[in-house]
Amino acid sequence: MIPAIALVPVAVGLGSYASYLYKSTAYIRRFKEDFNNIMIATGIENKNHETFKIVDIHSKNYGLEVFLNVPDGLSIEHLNNKLNILQDNFNGIVELEKDRFKNYIQLDLITKDIAKYQFTPVKAKESELSLGKDYKGRDFLLDVNKNPHLGIFGTTGSGKSFLLASILSNLLYNSADMVDIYLNQVVKSELACFRDCKGVKFTATTFLEVDLILDKIRLILENRSELFDVYGIRNITQYNKHYPKRKLKRIYFVIEEISFFMEEGFQYIWNNLLLIAKAGRALGIHLICASQRAVATEINPTFKQQLTKVCLQMSSLDSVNILGVGDAKDLKEREILILTTKGFIRTSSPWIDEDYRILHNFIKEIHIPNHDKKEPTKPVLLLSSPATKKKDSKDITIVDVPFKEEPPKDKKKRKGEIDIDEWSDF
Repeated sequence: MIPAIALVPVAVGLGSYASYLYKSTAYIRRFKEDFNNIMIATGIENKNHETFKIVDIHSKNYGLEVFLNVPDGLSIEHLNNKLNILQDNFNGIVELEKDRFKNYIQLDLITKDIAKYQFTPVKAKESELSLGKDYKGRDFLLDVNKNPHLGIFGTTGSGKSFLLASILSNLLYNSADMVDIYLNQVVKSELACFRDCKGVKFTATTFLEVDLILDKIRLILENRSELFDVYGIRNITQYNKHYPKRKLKRIYFVIEEISFFMEEGFQYIWNNLLLIAKAGRALGIHLICASQRAVATEINPTFKQQLTKVCLQMSSLDSVNILGVGDAKDLKEREILILTTKGFIRTSSPWIDEDYRILHNFIKEIHIPNHDKKEPTKPVLLLSSPATKKKDSKDITIVDVPFKEEPPKDKKKRKGEIDIDEWSDF
């Protein structure tokens, strides 16, 4: 016979589960009633006075998964037009999806925020960029074969640099041997910690270096285009499949603050960026750009059209300029709104500490404060014709040269000159 005391935990467990089922069932019943009332109140119906009805519903860890019938004469657009009403009444995020070959609409009601989670690499190909988790807790990977170029927008302090760092870290962790990454930061220095990582080809810190590297990438683009034409190849994926021993690397050109190049006088840089934006997808050359400025007149419309827009929190005006809707103004910390070829997707980026120690745990080449004792190295450009103002990118050689601090020169102190060590005496 089982002791009575041993049955207590079982009884408590069954009681808790029964309570959960009761609450879940009551919540589902109330949702059905509210949904039917909303359909009546909004007047969504066909000529036969038929409206959307719930045919199946399931409780999920993020909220509810609901399946709706599609009456004759109605479509998913009728629900999309009332999306704000649905979200305000159900106090959550509503996502609608309709497969053209299915006779129902899937409605996901998300009522729980994604819990704060730290960066951990997720398995991905060299053609996939990790953009956090969606509201169902699933890892979201952006396929650059379909969305070749990325534009990250957000106000100062919205988390652009942390999102960019997580994208690069996941890419380097999985595919350092299959990518060449060019980092470009003319004023800011948040990307400097990646300069020694395997897979990072060069880090440009001046406008001249950016221009020279872009010229070099333009030549690679032209060479690949000719190569694919000769071999009858349509894109880099097809080429690497047919010629596995001569695989081409994906090239990622990363610009931390593209607004620096929006001023007059940088047309030569924009010409190369536009060329990459238009022709880079098939050739495996991709742009990842970040900017806090989103005024419509500042971003070349042709260039902006080629970008998959990734928005963090920003003003309503900037949100409309970038996405066409003002929804990004309501985003919270680490929340992301992405406009892809398939429409809008909401995700949440991982938490990363300010010193990038979490990233360093997975990629040891990432520099963190007070960790690396050896002198850092940086590839430098050697130009064959130093006297010429505009250098030919064909003459560029990239080599690794260690930084060396020049020892202070001994010189006689001028009369009246104050040494820094004597300052405390005044």
